[in-house]
Amino acid sequence: MAEPEEVGLPKASVDKLIKEMMPSDVRCAADSKDLILACCNEFIQLIASEANDISDKDKKKTITGEHVIKSLHVLGFGEYVAEVQSVLADHKNVAERRKVKASKSLDKLGIPREELERQQAELFAKARERANSTVAAAATEVAQPFITPAQPVAPAASAGQGAVGSSSSSSSASSSSSS
Repeated sequence: MAEPEEVGLPKASVDKLIKEMMPSDVRCAADSKDLILACCNEFIQLIASEANDISDKDKKKTITGEHVIKSLHVLGFGEYVAEVQSVLADHKNVAERRKVKASKSLDKLGIPREELERQQAELFAKARERANSTVAAAATEVAQPFITPAQPVAPAASAGQGAVGSSSSSSSASSSSSS
């Protein structure tokens, strides 16, 4: 069985953070950067695992910010809680502003939400109809035989066959009239 792919922080992002945090005259060796990246990934996995255990105890399927904060306390990282709560509050404010901004942009249209939903449903129906007609047309093309230009096309009635058929029928007609 294949090993699951390791998931972690992007190396470039961690390298950038290291560079921003270090004084300009100090460089960090590649091995040190790799070690810091490994430590960051391990720390995140530890916190996530504990937060998952806490959410399971609360009979929740989603890990929330509160679960992460509780996990920090449980694991002895209480000194980080104030900063995490500040970042969580900022995140909630940004999310709320985005939600309000999206709501206001709909209000600026001057069209009631119900009308916008009706128009959206109509557009979906038209798109579905176009997609179905395209599929039906493609199925019809597949069902029809395809003649390539290299294949000879048989004529409906050749002149030689008509002459033979007409001569035999005229000879039979003439023989029946002479008898």
